[in-house]
Amino acid sequence: MAASLETVILKLLQNTTNEGQVQGFREIQDLFKDPSIIISLCQCLTQSQDPHVREYAALLLRRRLLKAKFWKRVPEDVKQGLKQTVLEAYVKDNEKRVRNAIAELVAAIAKHEFSDGKWPELMTLLNQSIRSNNFNDREVGLYTVSVIAKTLGAKLKPNFKGLLSLFQKTLTDTSSVEIPFHTIKALTNMVCSIGTEEMNLFQSLIPNVITVIKLIANDNQVKACECLEIFDELVESEVAVLAPHLKSLIDLCLEIAASNAYGDELRVKAVNIVAYLIRLKKKAVIKQRLAQPILEVIFPLMCNPCPGDNDDDDNDLEEQTLPSAAGQDFLRNSLFLLNHKLHGTQYRHLNFATFQCRIFVNPLFHCFFIHIFRTVWLDESNTIGRVEKNVVFLHTPTAAICISFLLGRPG
Repeated sequence: MAASLETVILKLLQNTTNEGQVQGFREIQDLFKDPSIIISLCQCLTQSQDPHVREYAALLLRRRLLKAKFWKRVPEDVKQGLKQTVLEAYVKDNEKRVRNAIAELVAAIAKHEFSDGKWPELMTLLNQSIRSNNFNDREVGLYTVSVIAKTLGAKLKPNFKGLLSLFQKTLTDTSSVEIPFHTIKALTNMVCSIGTEEMNLFQSLIPNVITVIKLIANDNQVKACECLEIFDELVESEVAVLAPHLKSLIDLCLEIAASNAYGDELRVKAVNIVAYLIRLKKKAVIKQRLAQPILEVIFPLMCNPCPGDNDDDDNDLEEQTLPSAAGQDFLRNSLFLLNHKLHGTQYRHLNFATFQCRIFVNPLFHCFFIHIFRTVWLDESNTIGRVEKNVVFLHTPTAAICISFLLGRPG
């Protein structure tokens, strides 16, 4: 049956027409009615000379075994043989795309077997791969860990300490950009399951993560954007991990946001992270004197006209642009930041000539000043702060300060 299955897969891969694809899928569905289909797919995975066939066989196996109801129907002896065969294919196959497909298959099987301790050979093999002298082995090993961490979640927790110790080395591995990249992806998938016992070890990795993202951003902005997702996860669930490294992280995000060398997607991501950190770590931002550098980056970005401001087409209204991201960031945190850096003479460092010229270009500026003036006019006496139901409302700038800002005459 393996030979006929390989023929069907080849025909499906080679015939790209809609009719050919539909016919190929029907033939595969018919073959799946045979109970021995799993064995036949394993034979294709290990014996086919065509890497595309091996990759597709791994994909079909994964789709079949991912659901628990299908896994339960597999006889126990077939399960054991399958796990052994998959690990052997993982080690022997030299095609990266095939090994990545096998990694996805490994994660699907681990979903059913790992937590019960029925597959101890898996972590042994992954440890060997990550420690291998061959950088291709290290790449695939870390990719597999990232996929498994996403699939298993807290089930992988008993192995966290060992993995985090390995990650200290892989984050500084310069033999391939994929190695630190997959390390960060694995860390991202582990964030939601971190406990107090792993906190310090995870925290110690953050400086290297920041350094790696700087390097990756210069080489591949799409990957850098994916790497920044680790901070989204940490901000939502374990923001305490970032506390000792707040300045370094904000410096990284501001550097990315301020540079025209990067695309808008990466810069918007960086601006949004800064916004989250301001809201969650206000006191730390002030204590470390980060308000001024934040304003120096955010204000010029707000002044830039949004793409399509003069267009009547509303198709892209949901797309967040860099000026709108910066504007929303500042609007959300305006009273807080103004309280500390736009009061009196402390805001002379801002380029008021630029702001005065561009202030009416960006509608977000209109919203911002309406917001400020409304607050001032509603309560001009609110200049030293007030407390209501244990909530502190930071004082707002006086009307004179707002007017002088608009006119370009600070102080």
